[in-house]
Amino acid sequence: TTDDGYYACDFRGLDRAGSFRIQAPGRPAYVIEVYQSGRAYGFADFGSGSVSLPGEYIRSRRDRACWDNTETSTQICAW
Repeated sequence: TTDDGYYACDFRGLDRAGSFRIQAPGRPAYVIEVYQSGRAYGFADFGSGSVSLPGEYIRSRRDRACWDNTETSTQICAW
């Protein structure tokens, strides 16, 4: 994520829509839950349960592996 920097992570696809979960030891787990093509909600688990992230995520046109947050300008990418 743009907030947490770049690091190796485990990627797991969750459904045919493109939803996924990424996690790494010592880091929050992130879920991108696609509800419409190119649009998703984001969630994070900091160790005490999943919380909804502000705004929504739009799939990046520049890098299709990335999702851009509409409110915070953060980005979640899974390469």
